[in-house]
Amino acid sequence: MPNRFIVTSSERLYSGCMQYTAAPLLETSRLKLRAFRPDDFEVYAAIWTEPAVTRFIGSGDPMPREVTWSRFLRHVGMWRYLGFGYFALEDKTSGRLIGAAGFQDLHRDLTPSIEGTMEAGWVLGGAAQGKGLAEEAMRALLAWADAAHADKRVTCIIRPDHAASIHVTGKLGFVAFGRCDYFGHEVVLFERCRDGGGSMTDAATINLFSYGTLQLESVQLSSFGRLLDGCDDAMPGWRKDWLEITDPDVLQASGERFHPVVSPSDKSGDEVAGKVFRVTPSELEAADRYEVADYKRIEVVLKSGIGAWVYVKA
Repeated sequence: MPNRFIVTSSERLYSGCMQYTAAPLLETSRLKLRAFRPDDFEVYAAIWTEPAVTRFIGSGDPMPREVTWSRFLRHVGMWRYLGFGYFALEDKTSGRLIGAAGFQDLHRDLTPSIEGTMEAGWVLGGAAQGKGLAEEAMRALLAWADAAHADKRVTCIIRPDHAASIHVTGKLGFVAFGRCDYFGHEVVLFERCRDGGGSMTDAATINLFSYGTLQLESVQLSSFGRLLDGCDDAMPGWRKDWLEITDPDVLQASGERFHPVVSPSDKSGDEVAGKVFRVTPSELEAADRYEVADYKRIEVVLKSGIGAWVYVKA
């Protein structure tokens, strides 16, 4: 069933816009996304003692009950001041609380900063993991955020070794834009591209990694008609060589006779640095036309953990 929005008493009208003071009720085919209730706490606290839940969060240890209580209250209280927060995830079939998902602004001490954004997050008990429920919940929540907070950036932070969550962010249209240390652990910062202002919708967002001339402004303008915003990343396990270009159109666009080309490396520590860009399907086709027959396009997992298309030696 399509996601639907149910207007509740948690909405108030200010200056012609809805101001949410508690989580509204949303539904997907398998979930109810609702406000937390006091009787949710015992199950919520139990979820945060599961190693499968806490492994990639903080120290990785089960969360003490006192800390979990503070987190639980934060989920409720944030709605009052920010108009967004976390939702309880209830399984429709059993009526049981299986996790939480939503948005927060914790004023984290990060560089680059994500303060003032809607930081997306989700947590599912071990029994609910691996079933696509995180993606299902977040698609409903992102649709709500687009309607209720269209002016807000949506970000998230994930440890680079948390492959499952990074996979979900890629499917939801997030792209990495930075890395930093957070309390002794490296985290990757992601941002979701939204409609408007030249950005793409989730369905149209494709990650394209370039280590060569697709980073040049002249090539981007001639191929895509615009300049791309990208962030630094790398391809572990690859090495760079050089290829002589004879195609006159490519030579004119790049102004360079020799272009880099990559191939797999068996040398430990080898990697190829570059940038990952967000492009539309038509722009990916334009990139295909730009690259000569000596290249082929494949999908790889970058150092940040996200997937991206890249052109390698054919």
